[in-house]
Amino acid sequence: MGATTTRVLTGLALLTLTACTGCSGTADPIPPPRSATTATPTLPSPTPTPTPTPTPTQPAAPAMPDAATAHTKAGAKAFVTHFWQVVNYAQATGDTVALKRLSAVGCVNCDAGIASVKRVYAAGGRILGGTSTLTRLRASTMKAGDTWFATVKYVNAIAAQTTDYPGDADDKRTAPRTFTDRVTLIAAGDSLWTVAAFEVVS
Repeated sequence: MGATTTRVLTGLALLTLTACTGCSGTADPIPPPRSATTATPTLPSPTPTPTPTPTPTQPAAPAMPDAATAHTKAGAKAFVTHFWQVVNYAQATGDTVALKRLSAVGCVNCDAGIASVKRVYAAGGRILGGTSTLTRLRASTMKAGDTWFATVKYVNAIAAQTTDYPGDADDKRTAPRTFTDRVTLIAAGDSLWTVAAFEVVS
């Protein structure tokens, strides 16, 4: 019974008692109203909040190893190996920021590669495979004034690659291939190496 109903019933009982004050007779007296217990409404259980689905996090770009910072033949080879690890990362994620940092201003092939990756991902596509693995690295270094130069030649084995665009019509597939590349590095003073140029020799 609700609180409103209780108040109405109580009011009617009081009016009846007042009207009968001073009346004679043997009628049984009307008992006082019994206090009603107000029921406490039962609240519905709160709907549990669904646990959000975790959003996959994009992997971080490969960190440059300390060996790749040395202005030596070994350092130049370590840097070129790191450069291609960052290329692999850029192709797999579309993130070209780290690759841009490793490329010197005016590196034409560097800029072309970065632009190509950006076009694919801007169109809603993705690049699957195509990772590079370097072997048989050979390096030479020289210093002119305050600037270091290095030339690194190596064999680049590139895995099969699929450039996957929305739908199937524009997908591009490339078979595994192997090239011999030559990269020119430059480092001013104590700065890190950057790729000034690279070319496919054979």
